[in-house]
Amino acid sequence: MDNAVIEYKKRRQKRLDAKAVEQFRIRRDARLHGRMDADGDEENNNGGGKRGGGHGNTKLPFGLCQREGIKIDPKWGPSDAWDALAGKGYSAGEVYKELKKTGKVSKKGSTKKPPTRIEESHFPPEMVAKAYRKNTMVFADYVSDHCDDGNVTEFLSAVGGNGGKKPPKFVVKRLRGPDGACVWYRRDMKEVHLEIPNFASIKDEKIKAQSVRSFAHELTHYIDMLARGDQGDHFTGTNAKIADEIDKAKSKGVGDEVSKVFKEYNEGYEKIKGELIEKKKTFNKDYAKERFGDNFPEWLSDDGAFDYSIGWEKWSKYQSEMKQYSSERKKAEKKLAEDNSFRRRSYMDGATCLQGIYDAIHGGELRDKGVVKYGHSLEYYEGDRENRAIEAIADYVALRATNSRYADMFAQDQPKLAAAFDEALSEMVKVMRGKRK
Repeated sequence: MDNAVIEYKKRRQKRLDAKAVEQFRIRRDARLHGRMDADGDEENNNGGGKRGGGHGNTKLPFGLCQREGIKIDPKWGPSDAWDALAGKGYSAGEVYKELKKTGKVSKKGSTKKPPTRIEESHFPPEMVAKAYRKNTMVFADYVSDHCDDGNVTEFLSAVGGNGGKKPPKFVVKRLRGPDGACVWYRRDMKEVHLEIPNFASIKDEKIKAQSVRSFAHELTHYIDMLARGDQGDHFTGTNAKIADEIDKAKSKGVGDEVSKVFKEYNEGYEKIKGELIEKKKTFNKDYAKERFGDNFPEWLSDDGAFDYSIGWEKWSKYQSEMKQYSSERKKAEKKLAEDNSFRRRSYMDGATCLQGIYDAIHGGELRDKGVVKYGHSLEYYEGDRENRAIEAIADYVALRATNSRYADMFAQDQPKLAAAFDEALSEMVKVMRGKRK
C-alpha cells in the first residue's frame, strides 16, 4: 500500500478517535450532571483551579459545594472542593460509590452524631453533691440544649469515667460570679481541684454562654489529661495525626470567612474596651455622685478625689470613713473592668474560641501580630509544642458545645483537622469508659 494512503488513514483514525473521546466525555458529563441534583453548578463552578482539569468529574465537587452553601474560591481545584466538602460529611470515594449504585448523590448535610443529654450520673460524685448539683446541672442542661453534635455531648459526659481505674479525688469550689473557671491537678492525677462558675446565678444569656464555654474548655483539659495513659501529659498532645494536621493547617493560613469574623470581632473588642477607657476618666466623680448624691462629705472634693487640704485634725477624724469609702471605690472600679472584660469575651458568642483555635494552630503568632485578640503567647507554645493541640481541641469542644455556626465555619476551613479532633474525642471516650487502653 502506498505510504501516502497509510499516513492518511492514520491521521483519519486519530481524528475519529479524538471525536469519539470527546463524544464520550460529553455523554459522561451529561450523566454526571443529571445525577448531581444540584442547581446551576455546571458552567459557573467548573473552575479547574490549580489541580483541575476540563472534564466532567471536576464539576461534581463544585456542584455539591454550591448545594451545601460552601463559598467556592476561584483558585480551587477539585481536591480543594473535596476538602471543603469533608466538613459536611462528603468524601470522593463514597460519593462515586453512591453514584454508581443509585445514580445520584443524596444530600448528606452534617455527619454529626445526634446529641444526647448530659445526665447527673455522668459527673464525678463531688460535682453533683448536694451543695453543687444544681449549679453543675445548669451547665449540663445548657450544653445539652445548645450542642448539636453528639460526639461532643458524649465526650463531656465521659468526665466521670476513668477507664475502670480509681477516679481522682475532686476538690470542688463554686465561684461567686461567672468568671474564673479552672481545673488544675497534680501530675499523678490523684487529686483534681475544680473551680466552677456560678452558672445558677447568671441571668444574661450571653454571659452564661461564655461561662459555659470557659468551663467546657477546662473540662476538656481534664479529660484530655486523664485519658493520657502512659503516653505523656495529655492524650491529644501525643496524637501524631493532630500534630501533622496542625502543621498543614498552619501552612494553609486563615480562610476568608474566618478572617471576616476576626476583623468584625476585633473592631467590636476595641469599641467595648474604649468604653471602659472613657468611663475611667470620670469614674471617681461618677461613683462619688452615685454614692453621696450632691451631699459630698467634707473630705471628698467635687471630682471624687480625697481633699488633702482639710488639715491633719479633720483627716484623722475621717480616716476610718475615708478608708471604707476607698475600699468600696476600688471594688467598684475592679468590677467595672471585669464586666467590660467579660463583655469583650462574650461579644459575638464564641468568636474568642474561634480565635483561640487559630492562634493555637499558629503557635501564638496571630495574637502577637494582633490578628486575634485571644490566645496564648509565642513563648507559651514555644515552651511546649504539644500545647498547640491541647489548647486547640479545648477551644474546639467549647465552640461545638455552644455555637455550631463558628464550629462549622472552622470545619469547612480546616476539614481534615476538624476530623482529626472528632476522631480524638471518640478515642478519649473509649479510654474513659474502659473500652480502649
